[in-house]
Amino acid sequence: LTTVRELSGETTSDGVDLDISGSRSKDFYFNVGYAYNYARFTHTTGIVGTQIEGERLTNNPTHTANGSIFYTFSQPGLRGIKVGASAFYTGQRLGGNNNAVLDPITLQPTLANGSANPRYVPYFSRTIALAGYTTIDLSVGYTYSHFSILAKVSNIGNTLSYLVHDRYSINPTAPRQFMTTVAYRF
Repeated sequence: LTTVRELSGETTSDGVDLDISGSRSKDFYFNVGYAYNYARFTHTTGIVGTQIEGERLTNNPTHTANGSIFYTFSQPGLRGIKVGASAFYTGQRLGGNNNAVLDPITLQPTLANGSANPRYVPYFSRTIALAGYTTIDLSVGYTYSHFSILAKVSNIGNTLSYLVHDRYSINPTAPRQFMTTVAYRF
């Protein structure tokens, strides 16, 4: 099995990641996170077939964020019940394939003689702009002795967006789902 890889030049990613977790009591806890990422090609040779300097890398949203809160009841009659909510945000990003420098005459990504192309002339964009999206999940569970059951509804708004995997592998996000878990602790 062979895998084709291509040299892309130099890339730079400037960003920050912030995560905060905490609890207001033994029953209530939360976590939130935010990330900023500016990933781009910063140095390429400029010859035909190489990436275009300054272009954003595909599958790299500039902004992502998440937050979750959970509460476990300890009052008589409700003891063992746990409720939670989570939200996840993925910002705008590019899918598809990053553009490459093309020969201005043949509009091909490679020159027959291998000479440098002084101009960046993509005649079409190989990237696909994807909008940002947010999903929200809700959960409720109950624990008694060694047994627990948890029910969760993910993507309660049935938000449609797309996941970018590799190049042109762009797949729809999962629709609203209901799942449950039963567990026993030894």
